[in-house]
This record gives sequence, C-alpha cells and structure tokens, in this order.
Amino acid sequence: MAEQVKDRPVFQFPDRVTEKNESRKTHDRGLLLWRVLLLEEEVRSGVVRLMKQPFMKVYMEHPERYIENGPRMVRDIASLIQSAGRHHLQSLSGFSIRVTARYVKELRLMNDRAHSFSFDILHQIFQLIGAKRTLREAEQVILDMGTHQEKTSISSVDRDMLVQKFRAFVFLSRKIVSSRTLREAVEKRDEFIVEASLANQQVTLTCLDSIFRFCVAQILLSRKYRCDTLIVEWLREYSLDPEHMVRVAKYIPYDTSFLAFRSQYKSGIIALKTEQTAGSGDSDTQLLRSLGIFYTSWVSKVSELIA
Repeated sequence: MAEQVKDRPVFQFPDRVTEKNESRKTHDRGLLLWRVLLLEEEVRSGVVRLMKQPFMKVYMEHPERYIENGPRMVRDIASLIQSAGRHHLQSLSGFSIRVTARYVKELRLMNDRAHSFSFDILHQIFQLIGAKRTLREAEQVILDMGTHQEKTSISSVDRDMLVQKFRAFVFLSRKIVSSRTLREAVEKRDEFIVEASLANQQVTLTCLDSIFRFCVAQILLSRKYRCDTLIVEWLREYSLDPEHMVRVAKYIPYDTSFLAFRSQYKSGIIALKTEQTAGSGDSDTQLLRSLGIFYTSWVSKVSELIA
C-alpha cells in the first residue's frame, strides 16, 4: 500500500474556491437569462427562435442593461430577443415583461444560500441516498424531517423544496450517466437543466446548474483517481491512523472506482445498520460517514472550478 500511495497521482483538493471575477459573474447572468427564455412555452414551441451564440454576444456587449429591474430592462430584453433571433409573437412587449419578471426573481435568488444547492444540502441528500434502499424511502425521510419535534425550523415548504432538489439531483445524475459521452452531456447541459426545471419548478436555475456541475465533477475525478487516493487523503485530513483506513476499506475497497464510491458507500451503510442492530458497528459507521463528508467536500470544491 505504501508504494501505491507514493506512486498515486498528485492529489488536487482546493483549499478554497476563488471568488468569481466580474467577467464570470456577467457571463453567468447572461446564461441565466438564456435559460429563463428556454423555459418559456413560446421558445420551446418555436414561436420565438433564438440562437445562443449571437444572444450571448449581444448580452455581453452591454451587460449593465440587464441588472436593474424596471421598464428599461423590459425594453432591453425585448431588443435582445430581436437581435438574437426572430419571433411570431402578437406582443413582444408582453412576452418580455413575463421573461423579465422570471429573470429578476432568479437573479435575486442567485446569491441566496437558502435556495442554492449548498454543501450542507448535498451532504444531507448524500446521506439519505446512502442510508435508504430506495429513492422513495429517502424522499419519505425528507418529508418526515422535523415532524416529530414540537419546535422545529423546518417547515413543510422547506421539506417540499428539499424533495424537489433531491429529485432534480437524481434526474440530472441519470441524464448525464445515460449520455453516450461526457461531451454529449455537457453539450446538452441547457436542455437537461430546463427539463429538470420544468419538472421541479421550485428549484432555481442556479441551483440546477450547481447540481449539474457537481455530477460532472464526480466523473472528471473518477478519470484520475480511485478510492485509495480518497481514503489516504481523508486519513491525512482527519489525522487518523492506518487502522482506520483498514476499517473503512472493508466497505470501500482501495481499488474501487471513484465514480462507484456512492454505491459502495450505500452498501456499507446498509451493512453497518445490520451490525448495529446486532450490537456493533457504530464506530465504523461514524468513520464511513466522515469519509462521505470528505468525498462530498472534494467533489463540491472541484465542481466550483468547472466553467
């Protein structure tokens, strides 16, 4: 094992994610408006036809026009639609008002952590997938959260939102995995995100984009690392002993593909629940869960580096 550690690829775990520069933020806002338009029935049916490259080019020329809500923004978005395509609308102004309202709402929520697919939610969903045999069981756990406590900060609205995020995560994961290649999945990124949004309308487009990047990050990491690298760096991060590495390796073998980690983790959690019922296995469960936290943290940080 020592030789494997010595020869493994250099571990790339970002200490922190660099804040997006203004150019990246501007591009993200343009992409957000593009996806808002794709959600409209008129665009999906072909009544409004737009081309992405010209659209983004026009947007990036004067991004300041699409920041402050008001009549001016409605007119500028209408002009942008005319510049980047053609339409057969009876009222472009009415269409632009509707698009502007949805875009402004998405902009407002873009930096709202309560509506973003944050690390905490990622980890929570990850645990639900690992601890339950079926997706329906996992959803039921979400719906039951806080209902057995007299005083809880989790409302029914929160639970419904979390279920939709969970479903969106599963939907996008399956879409990416079922694509012939990762390149194809990335090319269909907008299509997949719009489909997920139509099925889970409470989830913001920004959140769905974060989910998509998280799924892609898992695949990219799997092309370079196996779980032996993950376990070794987890051991170092938590200042654990080689004995702990051997214990988690019973459930996550060293040669496990990085992409197969979640399925192995799920099997390990289920097996450990049986052991706990028999009166043992609790400490191993905590070790495995901490490895799950480390895995999710690594993937989350790498996903933030994806354009």
